[in-house]
Amino acid sequence: MHILYDVETQIPTFFHITEASVHDSKAMKEIPYEPDSYYIFDRAYNNFKMLYKIHQIGAYFVIRAKKNLQYKSIKWKRRLPRNVLSDVTIELTGFYPKHYYPGPLRLVKYWDEEQNRELVFLTNAIQIYAAICTYCLVAIVQHDMKLDSGTYEVLQILSISLTDKTNLRELFSKTKFQNDKERISLNWQSLFNF
Repeated sequence: MHILYDVETQIPTFFHITEASVHDSKAMKEIPYEPDSYYIFDRAYNNFKMLYKIHQIGAYFVIRAKKNLQYKSIKWKRRLPRNVLSDVTIELTGFYPKHYYPGPLRLVKYWDEEQNRELVFLTNAIQIYAAICTYCLVAIVQHDMKLDSGTYEVLQILSISLTDKTNLRELFSKTKFQNDKERISLNWQSLFNF
């Protein structure tokens, strides 16, 4: 069973059942991808043709890289957070991978202290500065408006109100969740109210 789990609503939004003999990566073409969304895959879903389609619609992915990945490094980041061993922009060099995914990728090597092993991730989410800018703007809004809501909740409210012309102060005062359980119960109700 292949499940697409929505972190925001905390419910599965898609599932696809195949026989055990069908390779996991074959299910990737059944997933309904959306622009500006992030998709987190296990290593078994290394299908560069499908990953490039995700990239082309303006969505993002993070996937564990296989050990035999062939690539050449283009650009390195020098200042790295703790446990990040390397953060490199790469191009694939294997014949089929390079053909299926012709653009640059980001390869991040991370040391997992709990399991005492190195993890290697591939992603097309290179625009990390946009995320940092968004976080800073939300922090400024929180500070200036003296909001009690956490950053995650503020981002949730903003994400569902992007086209709303309501004043921010009014928007945050009328959209308050008492706790995560209230938000989740609302999502479950809307899921089953047809």
